[in-house]
Order: sequence, then C-alpha cells, then structure tokens
Amino acid sequence: MKIVEDDIDVADRTLAVMEADEEARLRVDDQRDATFDFALDMDENSDWLQGCGWLSCFKQKPIAILLTAATLPNLNPPILIA
Repeated sequence: MKIVEDDIDVADRTLAVMEADEEARLRVDDQRDATFDFALDMDENSDWLQGCGWLSCFKQKPIAILLTAATLPNLNPPILIA
C-alpha cells in the first residue's frame, strides 16, 4: 500500500483539530476549577471548625510542625536496589 501525500495532510489536519479541542477542554476545566476554588467557604469561624476545636488544638504550636503535618505522604516511594 502506497501512502499518498494527501493522506498525510489529512492526518496532520485531523491531529491539529484534536489538539485544539483538547486545549479548549483544558481551558474550560481550568476556569471551572478556578471558579470552584473561589466558591469554597474560607471562614475560619465556621460551625464545623468551631465544633472540632481546631483553635485549641493548634494554638501555640510552631508553624513548621503544622506545615510538616499537613503535607501528604509520598504514596509511591522510590525503590532502593542494593
């Protein structure tokens, strides 16, 4: 089977359209995520936070300890080969 130059052009155009569609989808997702972030209630005095006693738990604690405790663990640690 001989590949015709027109087939390559069609494939290139099809790929360009697919890439443009994906970029548009990603832009919409980014905008939706940004909108969602602003929609969250960031009130530190919410009923839930007041009820769990967050202020008494973290009062007078060094910020370094709080930040270390807040980081997520690495779920895929590197495999060490001896």
